[in-house]
Amino acid sequence: MGGMDMFMAEKTGEGTWGHVENLKAPLNSAADDFGIAFDGEFDRGFFTSNRPGGKGWRTISGVSTCLTWCSHCKATRTTN
Repeated sequence: MGGMDMFMAEKTGEGTWGHVENLKAPLNSAADDFGIAFDGEFDRGFFTSNRPGGKGWRTISGVSTCLTWCSHCKATRTTN
């Protein structure tokens, strides 16, 4: 989508990962989007981006209910 995108991967075992998924729009954009950190049960989080209209070279943005569309977030929320 852009120069840097955010992805999510499913932990499949000790030190192993599988099912890598691009988080796509609205989290990823044509700009550089990276460094997502979740708070709580994935209901909200923060990431860094250089999208137009930011407050400097990189801006920390918050996300909340838009995470509910992510299939991996839904699966994690129901299995933990």
